[in-house]
Amino acid sequence: MKYLYWLLILAFLFSQQSYGQFWENNYLYGNIGITGGNYFGANVGANLIFNEKYFINVGILSLQTESNEKPNDYSAGSGILGSGDSDIMDRYNTPFVTAGYVLKLSSKFRVIFDGGLGLQFRHYATDFKVHESNGTFGGFNYGSSPSHDFEWKNDVSAAFIIHPRLEFLLSHIYGVGISPLFILNKNETFIGIGIHNIIGNIRKRAIITDE
Repeated sequence: MKYLYWLLILAFLFSQQSYGQFWENNYLYGNIGITGGNYFGANVGANLIFNEKYFINVGILSLQTESNEKPNDYSAGSGILGSGDSDIMDRYNTPFVTAGYVLKLSSKFRVIFDGGLGLQFRHYATDFKVHESNGTFGGFNYGSSPSHDFEWKNDVSAAFIIHPRLEFLLSHIYGVGISPLFILNKNETFIGIGIHNIIGNIRKRAIITDE
């Protein structure tokens, strides 16, 4: 993800240094924000709007959600032996490329219809097995161990992403976006909404009043 943060910064600097005829109708900017639904996470990306109509986004989503496989009776344990996590979270890192169409509502608002594909790298808890230990030794109770043992595993799968957004263009270099998010893969379906900052060359410097 750190590379995309640098890409966001470079997009901003480049857009400010290269404001020629090409950038009158084409916009290069970065986005960074948070998103949540049946998950919680963050996203960062670099965006290009071409001819004020066509949109390309390269980015990464970092999401987490409570383990799908955690038993309902799982307990982290208590006392000095209670070393388990009460909330075991599966984590998903998803680099993606999406493309779409831009609908300009006014000089300060636009809607982007956006979708594409990504790779979802999953780090998840699995193979839960009951662990029995009362933590008693020499007549003293040291608490209890976690109720289950489990393993951490990794896999990767393709993901289909729908990520439309409404962008509020507060100035020619800064704005705010609201983005519903839908991700479908073989393991999980994510549905939510996010908010993000957009920074760079996001619209024309001079605002023309819409009639």
